[in-house]
Amino acid sequence: MQKHQIAKEKNMIQRPIKAAPRFVQDIISPTTGQICGYKLGGAKVGPSVLVAAHSPLGTPVYDQLMQLNTLPWMWGTLYLILLDRLDENNGVGMMNYAPQQPLDEILFLPHIHAYEPMQSAVQDSYWNVLRLCTKLGMIAGRGVKMPTEMGDKNA
Repeated sequence: MQKHQIAKEKNMIQRPIKAAPRFVQDIISPTTGQICGYKLGGAKVGPSVLVAAHSPLGTPVYDQLMQLNTLPWMWGTLYLILLDRLDENNGVGMMNYAPQQPLDEILFLPHIHAYEPMQSAVQDSYWNVLRLCTKLGMIAGRGVKMPTEMGDKNA
């Protein structure tokens, strides 16, 4: 089984990837060679979603998404872009990874400050991504509480 190194708070740990690696593609900056995002795609054509985050939050959210063993059955494509890893030269080079269809939704995750509780922000962001994917029909969403189920009457 593949291992993926993640940062949890400030400690580095090894966590096995449950998702099938063929449905995950690193988005590499052509200028720096650094990972600046991920493309997660299921086996079926469907919605296209862009999630934008800074790496201190985006990377742990990605790591949690990789624990989903049902990722290969996801409809559509989820792009997770790490905003702080982009530079002005990535524009043309990033076209290799651009969605082949219009984006259905864009979700910006909050910028996290060093003094904020990171684990809470990671969990909230992870569930927000899953709620969006459920809303668009990308995943079945079993176990994902939608805003109306959480008491949000404005949803």
